[in-house]
Amino acid sequence: MIHLRPAKHSDIANLGQYLPALQFKALAIQLVRGPAWAVIDGDLLALGGLVPLEQGTAEFWMRSAQGIAGSRRGLPVIRLIRQHMRTLPRELTIVAHVQPGHRAGQVIARYMGLRLIGPVFDGRLERYETCP
Repeated sequence: MIHLRPAKHSDIANLGQYLPALQFKALAIQLVRGPAWAVIDGDLLALGGLVPLEQGTAEFWMRSAQGIAGSRRGLPVIRLIRQHMRTLPRELTIVAHVQPGHRAGQVIARYMGLRLIGPVFDGRLERYETCP
């Protein structure tokens, strides 16, 4: 049965084994900087979490296992994380940064209730955030 549990350091090895070194390092930093969750259904399907930014703002991140994004197994993962995020304080602003044209990231950000604010970092990323 699909469920959430707190993420563990060993989860990085499970999801990170296919990542380039820089993405692996980013995943490890995200995991330790704020609350992080593992989505389990027998196997580790995804990791997600929040990295605290400035006061009252946190960045949402998510990394799925190979073969999950765009598959039937992906939607329950996203639903479970969205349900968990709805328990967060309403005054917390959630942001996400997505590469332009990264369709899965754009869809997930919108499904999480975030709206596109615009390009940031010289157009290298799109910023999404919770609606006021």
